[in-house]
Amino acid sequence: MALILRNRAGRLLRLRGAVVGSWLHSHLSTSTMLPQTSKSSNDHDTKIYELRTYYVKPKAFGDFMNLTHENIHLKSDSNSKLNGYWTSDIGGVNEVTHIWEYDSYAQRVEARKGLSQDKNWINDYIKKMLKMLDKQECWVMNAAPWYKVKPPLSTGGVYELRVYDLVLGKKEQWEHRIIQGLPDRCKLSEPVGVWFTEFGPVNTAIMLWSYQSLDDRIRIRNEAQQMEEWTEAGESYKVKQDTIGGDCLPFENRAFSKTSQSSHDHDMTIYELRTYSVKPKYFGDFMKLTRDYIHLKSDSNSKLKGYWTSEIGGLNEVTHIWEYDSYAQREEARKALSQDENWMNNYVKKILKMLVKQDSWILTAPPWYEVKPPLTTGGVYELRMYELVLGKKEEWEKKIIEGLPHRCKLCEPVGVWYTEFGPQNTAIMLWSYKSLDDRVRIRNEAKQIKGWTEAVRECLPLETRAYSKVLKPTEFSPWK
Repeated sequence: MALILRNRAGRLLRLRGAVVGSWLHSHLSTSTMLPQTSKSSNDHDTKIYELRTYYVKPKAFGDFMNLTHENIHLKSDSNSKLNGYWTSDIGGVNEVTHIWEYDSYAQRVEARKGLSQDKNWINDYIKKMLKMLDKQECWVMNAAPWYKVKPPLSTGGVYELRVYDLVLGKKEQWEHRIIQGLPDRCKLSEPVGVWFTEFGPVNTAIMLWSYQSLDDRIRIRNEAQQMEEWTEAGESYKVKQDTIGGDCLPFENRAFSKTSQSSHDHDMTIYELRTYSVKPKYFGDFMKLTRDYIHLKSDSNSKLKGYWTSEIGGLNEVTHIWEYDSYAQREEARKALSQDENWMNNYVKKILKMLVKQDSWILTAPPWYEVKPPLTTGGVYELRMYELVLGKKEEWEKKIIEGLPHRCKLCEPVGVWYTEFGPQNTAIMLWSYKSLDDRVRIRNEAKQIKGWTEAVRECLPLETRAYSKVLKPTEFSPWK
C-alpha cells in the first residue's frame, strides 16, 4: 500500500437542515472573488469553527432531536454562534452534524464556562441527551484565508460535506490548484465554506456545499465537468512521492472523473445500499417484523432488489439494496413512508430499539455494465468492496473492463457500482454462487484464465483495501 494518507472523503454526507441556524434561512447575493495567492490565516481571520458530530442511538433519535430543538437556544444564548445543524440522511444514519463559530479560543472557553453553570442546560439537556449517544466528535477548524465563509445562496435543500486527508507536506499545492479552479466552479454554485483542521485529524481540508436538491447537485456537477480550470484542479494535478516511486492525487474528487460522470449520461438510476447492525438478542424478532412489513416500503414506490443476512463478515447484520429512478423519486417514496402510520408505528418504532447502527450509501452503476438478476438462485452472495487509490479509478476501471468478459465465462456479477454518497472512491461488486464450494471452484478456474488474472494483478496496485462478506438471501428477497 502506498505510504500516503488515505482519503477521508468517506465523510461525505447528504445533510438536511434540522435545527434552525444562521445558514438555514439566510441569503447572499454577492459573488465570490478569490486572490491568486494564499495569505497567512493570521492576516485574514482569527475566527475558529467547531465541527461537532454526534452518533445517536437509533431508538433514541427522535427524542434526541426533540430535546435538542427545545434546548439548543441555551447554547446560542451563551455567546456561541450556531451556523448550522443537520441530520445525516446518507452516510452514517442517526448522526447529527453542527458547526459553531467563535471569535477566538477565549470566547469559546467563556461560552463553555457559562454553559457549565447553566442548570437548565446541564439538567434539562446534557444529562438527558448523553444517555442517547454512542459517540461524540469535535474538530476545530480555521477558514481558508482566500475564501470567506458565508450563508448558502439557496436554502431549503441539501448540504454536502466533503472531507479530504491531504498528502503530508502538500497542503500548499492543493490550495494553489483549488484557488485557480474554484472561481469557475463558483459560476454554478459557491461553497458555504472551506476550512482546514486545527484540532482533530490534522492535514485535513473540509468543504461544505449547498444544493436545492440531490438532482440539482448532479446537474451542477455535470456542468462543472465541462469547465477546464475546475476539472484540471480536480483531476490533472499530481504529486510525485519520492518514497513511493509513483504518482498520487493530493485530494479526491471522484465526481469530476470523466468516466464517473458519464454514468449519469447513461442511466439516472440510483441504488441505495443499506446495512443495519442488529443487537444479537433481537435478531429473530427483527427479521420477523421485517418479513411482515417490508412490503409497505415496496408499495411506496421503492423497488427492493435484494435483502440478505450476513453469513460471513459482520454477523447479526442485514444488507438491502433499493432502486430508484432518481433522487426525486427516493424523496417522494420516503415522504410517503413517513406518513404511513402502519409503517411508522408497527415497524419503524419497534425496530429502532433493536438496532446498533444504520448505514446508507448511494451507488451508481457504470455505463459499461448492466445490473441484472442472478443467473443462479437459492445460494449465496458475495459483496466485495474495493477502496481505490486516489486518482486511479479510471485506470482501475479500464483494467476491469478488459478482464471482466473473461471472468463472465464462468459467472457474471449481479452488479458493479461506485459510491456516490458514503465512503468515497469505492467500487462495489456483487456476485452470486450456488454455494461457497461452488465459489471456490469458480475462483480456482478463474485463476487459469489469462485475461482475468492479468486484470486482477494490474488492479492490485490501484487498490488500497478490499473487503468481502458472504450474504444469504431472505425469503422475501426478490434476488434469491
